[in-house]
Amino acid sequence: MQVKEVMTENVKTVSPDTPLSKASRIMCDHKISGVPVVDGEEVVSMVTKSDIVQLSLPTALPALKVEKEFPELIEKYIQRLKSASEEKVEKVMSPRDLLWVTPQTQISHAVLIMYINRIKRLPVLDGNKKLMGIISYSDIAEIIADTD
Repeated sequence: MQVKEVMTENVKTVSPDTPLSKASRIMCDHKISGVPVVDGEEVVSMVTKSDIVQLSLPTALPALKVEKEFPELIEKYIQRLKSASEEKVEKVMSPRDLLWVTPQTQISHAVLIMYINRIKRLPVLDGNKKLMGIISYSDIAEIIADTD
C-alpha cells in the first residue's frame, strides 16, 4: 500500500512568521496536533502543539517545585504561556532536517521513518518538493480500523 492511498490532502499550513496564537488556533480548530511550515511554496519544517507548549517549560518547572511557597511563580508561568502567543512559528518549529515521503512511498517505509525519528507525521511531497498531503499515525490507525 502506498502513502497516497491514505494520506490526508488539503493540509493546513503555517509560515515561519505566523504568530503562535494563530498556529495554535488552526491546530485546535481542526483537531490536529501539527502542521507543515511553508515558506513560499517550500515546506521547510513542521510545528506541533508540543513545540508550542514546550516554549513555556523553563518557567513551568520552577513553578511546579515551589508552587505552595511561591504562588507568584505560577502566575509568572501563566504569563509566559500567554506571551508565547506573540512569538512566531520560526521560534519553535522543528530545527532538524525535514523528513518527508512521496505519494509513492510504501506505508511500511513511512511508518518506519516516523518510528525511528519519534515523530507522528510526515509531509508528503512530490518530485518538486511541493506539498501534496500529510501522513500521520492517525492515517495509519484508519487502515487498522478499516480491517474489521
